[in-house]
Amino acid sequence: MSDITRLTDKITADAEKKYQLQIKEAKKESENQENLKRTQLEKELNERLAFYEKEKRAAMYLEISDVHIQSRNKVLAAKQSVLDELFSEALTR
Repeated sequence: MSDITRLTDKITADAEKKYQLQIKEAKKESENQENLKRTQLEKELNERLAFYEKEKRAAMYLEISDVHIQSRNKVLAAKQSVLDELFSEALTR
């Protein structure tokens, strides 16, 4: 009877060890999956932020370009006005 008890205890202990090992492996796998998912999400976030910043910068450069063109047009219009005025004075002389 003692042998059966020892054998049963050994089987129970082995089963408990195997159970604990499986739990430990499952936790480790879960942590690995969580870390992988976190890494992927951080990468995606960084890519989206970079894309957004690039788009924002492009829009800003277009705005600056428009302001530059408008300013240049005003300068050219003023120069043209001065030239027209000088030309009309030259014609009247």
